[in-house]
Amino acid sequence: MKRSCPVLLILILASSGLTAGSAAAQGSPDIVGLKPGITLQEAYDRLKAYNRIAQVEVGRMLYPDLAAEPIPYAVVLGQEGELSADLIEADVTLPPGKPVVWRVMRTLRFPQGKEQPIANLMAALREKYGPESFVVKSNIPTPNWFFDEHGKAVADTGGLSFSTCALVGGVPAINTSVLNGTVAPLQYNLIQPWRGSGTNGDLCRALVTVRAVIHPAPDPRLAIALSVSITDSPLEAREHEATVAFLASAAAARKKAQDNAAPPPKPKL
Repeated sequence: MKRSCPVLLILILASSGLTAGSAAAQGSPDIVGLKPGITLQEAYDRLKAYNRIAQVEVGRMLYPDLAAEPIPYAVVLGQEGELSADLIEADVTLPPGKPVVWRVMRTLRFPQGKEQPIANLMAALREKYGPESFVVKSNIPTPNWFFDEHGKAVADTGGLSFSTCALVGGVPAINTSVLNGTVAPLQYNLIQPWRGSGTNGDLCRALVTVRAVIHPAPDPRLAIALSVSITDSPLEAREHEATVAFLASAAAARKKAQDNAAPPPKPKL
């Protein structure tokens, strides 16, 4: 098994503005230049600049309680649609605020004969994000990195347990239905009231998390795919709370109007 790393390093580091050292030393972590906090338009423009021939689509859903027109919830890139070897998604916040990116996800697939050595993938990830904070022990390597909102690596102290934060979930699948123009179902988590998950869950929710999942080939030294996500939980929490409060206020206003409305006239019998 003799495979080189430079092509893979270019794929992971492309358009990132990082060439060496940790994300903490260079600013907030990103994926091909996409990072939480940028606007939907910035995300769209950066994806078009990253791959000018790939399909880039904005997913929108109709939810009248939030807006009269369909509202954006994600922008997705895929050169060959859902079968693309490189899929990227940026999820954005909902009204009443302007849509900003709160999560970025990417999946790279390596075709048969071009599988990547897992050691090379780990080296590329460390080159970009610094030493991992925690690795889930499994036959599927799952390294995690934890930062504050300023891109500084945080310590596993003060009641915070990286093992719990790392086990919250893997990397979500890219929503390829956006590329097909399919209308998304109204099962979006930012509409639902937030239910706390205890002290450590709240501490985890205060972190910016980078999570990678390396999917091994039949040869366990090689990988057939790499998935990476960046989730800005503090940003998501603030916008999530604002969305839920907006919906609750609208519902209360409707109820008040209904309660104060004059009863309909009695029919003549």
